[in-house]
Amino acid sequence: MQYPIAFSGRRMSRIHVTQCVLILGLVCALFPGCSREEPVDTAVPQAADQAQRTTEGEPTGDRVFTVYTTFYPMTYLTERIGGAHIRVVCPLPADEDAIFWQPPREVITKYQQADLIVTNGAEFEKWVGLASLPLSRVVSTADGFRDRWVSFEATVHSHGATGEHAHEGVDGHTWVDPISAAVQSQAIAIALKRALPDASADIDANLKAVGDDLMALDERLTGITPAIAEALILCSHPAYNYVAARYDLDVHNLALDPETVPTEEEWAHVKSVIDEAGGSRTMTVMLWEAEPLESVSSRLAADLGVVSVVFDPCEQPSDAESGDYMTRMNANIDRLTAVLQGGGG
Repeated sequence: MQYPIAFSGRRMSRIHVTQCVLILGLVCALFPGCSREEPVDTAVPQAADQAQRTTEGEPTGDRVFTVYTTFYPMTYLTERIGGAHIRVVCPLPADEDAIFWQPPREVITKYQQADLIVTNGAEFEKWVGLASLPLSRVVSTADGFRDRWVSFEATVHSHGATGEHAHEGVDGHTWVDPISAAVQSQAIAIALKRALPDASADIDANLKAVGDDLMALDERLTGITPAIAEALILCSHPAYNYVAARYDLDVHNLALDPETVPTEEEWAHVKSVIDEAGGSRTMTVMLWEAEPLESVSSRLAADLGVVSVVFDPCEQPSDAESGDYMTRMNANIDRLTAVLQGGGG
């Protein structure tokens, strides 16, 4: 079993000026008359090229501009920004991990035939770098902030049925940070407007609506940052590094599966992290991607004084109960705020 080292946002040299500059750039992209360097130089298919491609089930004379995405966050942002002007398809199976999924040949062909391909980038979808995709139609949405990509050491763990695997190298969980998600939204909008210039006004309006929602998330997280900074934050999975970097938080990554009871070795490691890093912290919080087993959260609380909080990275598709990306992110902040204010998990 390999364990990751602690990750501190402070080591990213993040200062308030950096965030202000990024937010200013977003505002400039959302409102006419204010220019900013585009986060990506996205070449999109020309009209003649589009006319040569057809989409299954659609008439060739009046076909819908089709965008293929790689997993839920990109699907959500693309659907909101493109609106009725596009059709969005995400072929990722519900039981697959977007990081390690390897699309079959016939699915790769569908990607190759799409008018646009929207990926997260930051080395998140491992298959993208190995597949033969039409680069002129690929939007790697995180390319606009390569200088802020986070790297981490190997973390070996398992995700239920997907089995044991390792996370190492560049952390691709960029969208969990709302400001990074806003920059990624800009990249999507730029590509769509180049391909669909007649829809530019609608795309701009949709981008502004998405940006407003993301800025609201940022304001909420900024508001509770002082309280978070006073607590020891443990992360069951290394999915929160961009949030840590954005809000200057010191987090400690572990390798725990919410559906599995930790081994005694893992329990001992959690205790050692708390003993070494706890100090005079007001409380210890464990962030989970999903609800952990009751036996695990109970033992964490009883033996180690750890409060478990679900902070859903929104990596998986939404359902009627959980809501969309914005709903789930707001619910994450609600749960974390309640714990920090003494209201329980």
